[in-house]
Amino acid sequence: MLRDIVREGISMMNDSRRRGTAVHRLMLFLLPVLGGCAGVPHPENESRYMADSFGFAHAGIRGEADRELLALMGADMVRQDISWSEAQGRPGPFDFTFFDARMDAADAAGVSMVGLLVYDTPWIHDNPEGLRQVDPEDIPAWVDYVEAAAERYADRVEAFEVWNEPNFDRFWTGSEEDFFTLTRAAVDALNRVAPDTTVLVGSIILHPIRNGIPFLRRFLASGAAEGADALSVHCYGMSPEITSRRLKKARALMDEYGFRGELWVTEAGLPTGGRYPYAAAPERQGVLTAKWLASMYANGADRIIWYELYDDLRPHEMPRNASSERFFGVAYHDYELKTGGEVIRRAVPDITGSRWAPDLIAGGFRSVGPAVHVFETAPGRAVVLAWSRFGGFSSRLTGFPKGAWIFSTLTGEEWFWKPGDRLELPPEPIIIKGETIGGIGFVREP
Repeated sequence: MLRDIVREGISMMNDSRRRGTAVHRLMLFLLPVLGGCAGVPHPENESRYMADSFGFAHAGIRGEADRELLALMGADMVRQDISWSEAQGRPGPFDFTFFDARMDAADAAGVSMVGLLVYDTPWIHDNPEGLRQVDPEDIPAWVDYVEAAAERYADRVEAFEVWNEPNFDRFWTGSEEDFFTLTRAAVDALNRVAPDTTVLVGSIILHPIRNGIPFLRRFLASGAAEGADALSVHCYGMSPEITSRRLKKARALMDEYGFRGELWVTEAGLPTGGRYPYAAAPERQGVLTAKWLASMYANGADRIIWYELYDDLRPHEMPRNASSERFFGVAYHDYELKTGGEVIRRAVPDITGSRWAPDLIAGGFRSVGPAVHVFETAPGRAVVLAWSRFGGFSSRLTGFPKGAWIFSTLTGEEWFWKPGDRLELPPEPIIIKGETIGGIGFVREP
């Protein structure tokens, strides 16, 4: 825990160094003391292919209007609720008319849908205090809803995801064991009614404030994930490096408990306003988005669903004290891209369908050296996201003998780098694209 706090503080220092904040001054004081601590290891795992690997939450509802933007972003899927209360607000027949329209809109946008099976419905409770939970005696009614949704949409969704953030009492107020029971019942029903459709379980926030990793351990130990195809988690926080380490721990727990499915991040994102402590300045959203994407893919995420595509208003139109929830978009409602959107459109279309290729990285790196993330887009071609962990340095780029196009996530500038030219590797990620031969890396120049 202390190491995580220290490393998150270092990340905050790097993000705020230009502004001379109190965090910066505090970390300057602490760095001499912490200099002997072990650094964050370079995030490497086995090579794997990244097919249909990216999507957005709360998108695709504008149909054709969303098509161009989603295609520009390389998005293959969207995540939307198929809520029980909307489909069956009172005992009796189901009415999926509202969700039929959402399915049609996703089809028009050219993307598939991850259908989120949530939450309770008021008529199963004796009083309002029981909301956001399903008691064991109400599981048969829950299963009826799950089966009805599966029968209607199995051929129209990319996957069904069971519940949302059960380790956050805003979304689940029952006991952990009751949630594990609900999940097992849903998985059984989905496998019975829609055996060819992907089933996601968990939807767990991987953050200490929500007891994320311990909750995940108990969830897997309960057997609730048995029969599912993938585990889903949510990644939020101040530091991409720290959150990616939690993701790596989640993958390790999957192995420990024998769960062989995929690992999906079904929510991750960075607001550019409001009071959330990890809100990013608009000009820094792109910098952090690049770090989040690279670090999460490197540490085992098979698919990422970004939260979310667009804000509902421009910053000057937002009400005073508007919640950070209204600032998570990587575009504005009129589709003009924010800096996060610029990074996604330049990186994700290449990553989707690529091979995560740590084997193409030249040599090993010390923890204080470059962070290098290589995706092979075709034989002899690659896109690389790279940055220096502690301050910029002048380097010689290897692996691109014919030169490469480079994009700065900090300035938004793009230029062509020629072999033999020095390249400043900054703390803010750069995106490199080109033909490759040999190992890709950075050799420090005096």
